[in-house]
Amino acid sequence: SPPVATQQRQDEDDKRRWRQLANNNNDSSEHYNVGNDGNKLSPLSTHHLNHKAQYNNHHNHHYSNNELTSPLGTTYRREGLSIGHNFLRFQGSTLSDNFNSNHLDVFECIGRGVCSSVWKARRKRGGECNGDNTEELRGDVLKTKAVSSNPSKQLEKQHVEEDDDDDEEYYALKIFSMRDPQKRTMLIRELKLLCSTTSSNNNNSFNNANASQQGQECECLVELEGAFLDELDGTVTLVLEYMNFGSLADLLSPPSSTTPSSSSSSSNKHRMPEYAIASIAYQMIWGLGYLHHEGVLHRDIKPANVLLSSEGRVKLADFGIVSNNNFSEDGDGMNETMIGTTRYMSPERLRGQLYNKQADIWSIGLILLECTRGGGNSPFEHIFSIVELVQTLDDCIGGTMKEYIPDGTSEGLSEILMGCLNHCPEKRMPADVLIGSPWFELNGIECVDDAVVGMKRYLDTL
Repeated sequence: SPPVATQQRQDEDDKRRWRQLANNNNDSSEHYNVGNDGNKLSPLSTHHLNHKAQYNNHHNHHYSNNELTSPLGTTYRREGLSIGHNFLRFQGSTLSDNFNSNHLDVFECIGRGVCSSVWKARRKRGGECNGDNTEELRGDVLKTKAVSSNPSKQLEKQHVEEDDDDDEEYYALKIFSMRDPQKRTMLIRELKLLCSTTSSNNNNSFNNANASQQGQECECLVELEGAFLDELDGTVTLVLEYMNFGSLADLLSPPSSTTPSSSSSSSNKHRMPEYAIASIAYQMIWGLGYLHHEGVLHRDIKPANVLLSSEGRVKLADFGIVSNNNFSEDGDGMNETMIGTTRYMSPERLRGQLYNKQADIWSIGLILLECTRGGGNSPFEHIFSIVELVQTLDDCIGGTMKEYIPDGTSEGLSEILMGCLNHCPEKRMPADVLIGSPWFELNGIECVDDAVVGMKRYLDTL
């Protein structure tokens, strides 16, 4: 066939596909990734993709009554989630309806990962942003978004100077690009978990079995405040509580500059007292126990994903690669995916073997060992390959990390460390056993509130 006729047929195929998307907009399936997911529609060629914007301008009448402003739709629906420009619903319940980009002042970027960026923000005062007109600001932001595929760059136009006001409530905005299938998958995993932990009908058995005051959400997991969709640039923003003391990685980091004569004292300076380690351990184990009772593996527990507040709160965060197998208490529900941060992976994961919730226990133990040894003194600090890491673990005497526990460590803390860092997964203590260790009571901790008090006491000394 002549090239012109072939091109006309291709254009008609494009139009037919987008009409199908618009007509199915009220269906419960995923709409957002059509055109990127070969399982839904045949992938469009590069030439076809260049015609999407042109097609939008001339064929809006084909869309449904939702008045879509882009082919991607004004509501993203998948796996019980519905996200709109100012609302979040999960399993039919509205969890938030009062956040969107017009309502927030955005400050500096406080974190970047493979699949998202995190920004500090707060609600605008009186609907305005430091005297700027909201609509003008929004237009400026959208102009930036039109030329940038990086959500972090898109928010820079919205950046404002922060003033000192302790009465303001701040948030952490975690932004995902929905045009990338991997980022979309991580968003769905994290959002479903956060929604389930904040759901009004949550009744986790770990909380009930280990707390005198029963709560409906886990106070040791970072809290979700809301979420919203920006359909024009294809991003979803999670509005999370802002943990104002950074991460445990920041706390463990040694000073940036030390003289040779002060290197030894620097290490001692960052070696935490045991009451502080106990405060961190209790809250981490509480949060992990909650996840495990829900049948969830975190799979990426590391200091950077343990967040701190100046009030002494310690919370697990970053649930983008969680695995939900609904395993039973006898350890069923094995995983085999090689995903996470290598240094904090358990031996069985490093070897590519099946693993279960005990792999998370290893990660907790390694973090506590770092706290015990002092900042910048991790046993694997200078190991950068899986082969070398496996070899180092194989060289451990008796299949434990006992040789890495510093002299002077109490018997109770040593027992916790040994209970977490056993090479044999079946010999590691589960979270509901660890949380009952007498070592916590020796450090004045019988509940989460006690651990919060102890951590604040330590942070106030820094």
